This record gives sequence, structure tokens and C-alpha cells, in this order.
Amino acid sequence: MPHYEVHPEDEMQLYLKGLGRNDDETFREYMDTGFGIRSAIRELLQRVGRPLARVDSMLDFASGHGRATRFLLEDVPVDRLTISDLYPTAVAFQRESFGVRAFESHMDPDALEIPDRYDVITCISLFTHLPESLFERWLGKLLAACRDDGVLLLTTVVPDQPGEDYEFEGYSESRSIDTELYGTTRVSFAWVDDLLRRSFPGRAILAYAPRGLVGHQDIYVIGPAGPALQRVDRLATPRVELDRIDIEGDRLLLAGWASSLTQPAPVRTITIRIDDRDDCEVHYGLERPDVVDAIGNPGALKCGFHATMPYDDSMRDAVVSIEVDVPGELPRRRHWRGIG
Repeated sequence: MPHYEVHPEDEMQLYLKGLGRNDDETFREYMDTGFGIRSAIRELLQRVGRPLARVDSMLDFASGHGRATRFLLEDVPVDRLTISDLYPTAVAFQRESFGVRAFESHMDPDALEIPDRYDVITCISLFTHLPESLFERWLGKLLAACRDDGVLLLTTVVPDQPGEDYEFEGYSESRSIDTELYGTTRVSFAWVDDLLRRSFPGRAILAYAPRGLVGHQDIYVIGPAGPALQRVDRLATPRVELDRIDIEGDRLLLAGWASSLTQPAPVRTITIRIDDRDDCEVHYGLERPDVVDAIGNPGALKCGFHATMPYDDSMRDAVVSIEVDVPGELPRRRHWRGIG
């Protein structure tokens, strides 16, 4: 199970707090997004024949303090995963907390020596910040660090203005990096495709998922030229809500609902864990007409669930995680901290 500690200097956590989230909301959104990133990575790599469980070597580049790394380790053995980040605190935290190999990055791609070549490199939310010259240089640096048959998975954001291919503005959520070097970048598919054709002719886009990362960022998988492009227009995820957490004597009671938002397919599995315990008895299929009215999906009628498990005071500050699997959609996991 993932490590739930978050470093106090984690900029993604600080960014969420800066939006006015309270501690519980910040924790839930941070963890839920980290799992969502892992789900999207796993799905896109599976589609190009690189299932995470069979990857021999993987680099999670610009990984921050491990928002997604903690979940990637559910698929990738720790001795096959390396991380890198600009911040020494992020590198030290992940090395010590997760046991992964780790090295510090650099603002200048030419000044960075990447110690190996990898089957898979993932790079979430770096190319969303780079000015044009750094975008191309970092792309070349990471592609060179892929093995000959390796792939690079990265994310971007599309331009705000229709018809534009490239936009850069000097602001970001970072509190410490010069915004002229790390601002906000938006690029079109055509811009990325043209850059690859001009500067990296041996590489091509193997898979592309517009807004495939938690409904916001485009995902690209870049690898050896040859296979036809796979466009994945929709990476849907079910919705999961927890309505009730109660303690009755020595029993913990949970109730909520889980459903696809658009299709009538029933939930295949619901897994509830309290920290690393998974001995929860889950009963699914309860009628929730209120949910049908709220989300407008008649197929969600029998989406309610309730669950129970033994309780003792050691569980008071535990993390409740609920993972839902719906056929044809990415798995979704949500997190709540604190029971008592």
C-alpha cells in the first residue's frame, strides 16, 4: 500500500492549500490525483505494449515529492524505479520514504548527466511549464535517455486561444523557480508532432490522449517511429463518494455510492482499505435514486454500498481508501483521513 506521508515542502500540496483547501481536502485531492496519474500512465503504456509490471527500468522524471511515485510502486518493483527532481528535498524524501533510486536534476539539460537508459520515462507536468527552447532541449535529453526501443510519456496543456499552436506565460505554481524558465506553456498536438518530425525523426507519437490526465492535461507516448498512432479520446473514471463513517461499539460502518457517470455498466469491484487492512465486508447494489437524479445516469440506480469491519482506537487517524473498478473505465481510488 502507498506511503501516506507528504513532505511539508511539497509544492503541489502547498498549491492546493493556497487555493483555500483545508487539510482534509488537500490530503484527499493530493492522493486522489496521484492515483489518477498512475491509472492514466498504466493505461497508456498498456496500449503501446509496455505494461508497468513488465517494465525492466523506469525513470519518473520531475517527480516532485512523489505524489504519483507512491502509487506507481504498486505496479513497478522498487528496484526497477528511479526518480529525479530539481529539489534536493524531493530526492531525499523519496529515496528515504520509498526506497527508490534517485538523483537530482538541473535547470540546464546540458548540465545534467542521466545515469542510465530506461525502458520507460514518465514526465508529468514539466513540459506544461517550459519555454520553447527548453521544451525542445529537455525533449531531446529525455529521448536520448530512453533505450532504443524505449518510450517517453509526457503531458502538455492545449492553448487557450483557438487556432494557436504555442503559448507561454511567465507564471506557475512554483514558489522558487524563475518564471521565465518555468512558466505556463500550452501547445497543440500539431506543434508537438511537427517538433518531433523536424528534430527527432526517429521518434514518433505512439499514443495520444487529449485531456487524458485527470481531465486536464494531454498525454503523449513517444517511441520508435513505425506503429500507427493510437488516439484515445476518452479516459473515463467512475465517481466514488463516501456519505457516512460511523463507529458503533467495536464496528466501523461505512456507506456511500460508486458509479460510472455515463454508462450503465455496473461496478465490477469495490475494495475498501483502512491503512493496510482490507478485511472490510462490502455489500454493493443498494438502490440510490437520489444519485440517479444528481448525475443524470439511470444506469446508476443500484450504485449504493455499505461496509463494516472491526474497529479499535488505533484506527482513529487511519486513512480510508475506496477503489472502484468499472468495465471500460480507469480504476478510481479516493482517500479520506481520520475516522474518530
